[in-house]
Amino acid sequence: MATKPSGGRAFPTAREPAGITDSMLPLQRAYRWEKERSGAVFLTQPVRGRTRDWTWVQAMDEVRRMAAYLAAQNWPPGSHIVILSKNCA
Repeated sequence: MATKPSGGRAFPTAREPAGITDSMLPLQRAYRWEKERSGAVFLTQPVRGRTRDWTWVQAMDEVRRMAAYLAAQNWPPGSHIVILSKNCA
């Protein structure tokens, strides 16, 4: 049975599943938002005094292109890959 802290919200006990479904995972949520919010601005990046916006569709397109590039490198399964970037869109 779930226990309730003083705030009243129930937390699962060790015997209960956390209730996380596949649709709650970050990648599945991104796919959903790409479909539901396709033209909405997802990221905004200042560049030389101006800003550039990425919609959900544009951002997911870049994600897919980066993933395709990484897959095309034919690194062995389980390879450790690092992507280094400054804190930006």
